[in-house]
Amino acid sequence: MAAIMSRPSEPSSPTPAGSGAGLTPLERDVLAFEADWARHAGAREEAIRERFGLGVADYHRLLNALLDRPEAEAQAPVLVRRLRRQRRRRQQNRQESRQESRQESRQEHRSTRRLSAPSPTL
Repeated sequence: MAAIMSRPSEPSSPTPAGSGAGLTPLERDVLAFEADWARHAGAREEAIRERFGLGVADYHRLLNALLDRPEAEAQAPVLVRRLRRQRRRRQQNRQESRQESRQESRQEHRSTRRLSAPSPTL
């Protein structure tokens, strides 16, 4: 995966904004895939493996790194902003789930302590 993310850009002449200047062909292809992956038949994971030769985790690492690059936003501003919003929502949902889990765990621990405490003798 490191080899994929560290590939240098192809030598290029000046290109107009939005044309993918500064992005590798793989990165431009990832953006194109994200823009229209629903049109492809079959499962998304299978399409990722077939098209890019990457595992799903490696693909998502590449995509997440790509979303943080200004060149990607220049290439596909609406798509990149939408994917960033989705990523932010997923992160917030995970964080909320963790907090709820911790609270439930604390409540269970408190309940267990109350039940197992010895009764005071009179």
